[in-house]
Amino acid sequence: MADVTWDPEERKPADADDLAEAIGRLAPATRVKLTWLGDYWLVRALAPSALCTRGPGVSARDVSATIAQLLTDNGQPARVSRKAGAS
Repeated sequence: MADVTWDPEERKPADADDLAEAIGRLAPATRVKLTWLGDYWLVRALAPSALCTRGPGVSARDVSATIAQLLTDNGQPARVSRKAGAS
């Protein structure tokens, strides 16, 4: 199961448990932080590293876009942050 955090907790949708379950099926053991920014959920999701020092890099483990798409497909507007300087 994924570790899903809704921030703020009181803003999480009524179907949050179902969404967390779907996220867990899509990206097991992933840490997901969903932050409400007024119009959409900002998604930050990082899959676990297979090995602490030899696992895939952070960019390969970032599944934020996949989770954002799942939320959007289920009626929850979601976006992924773009770091400054990223294209």
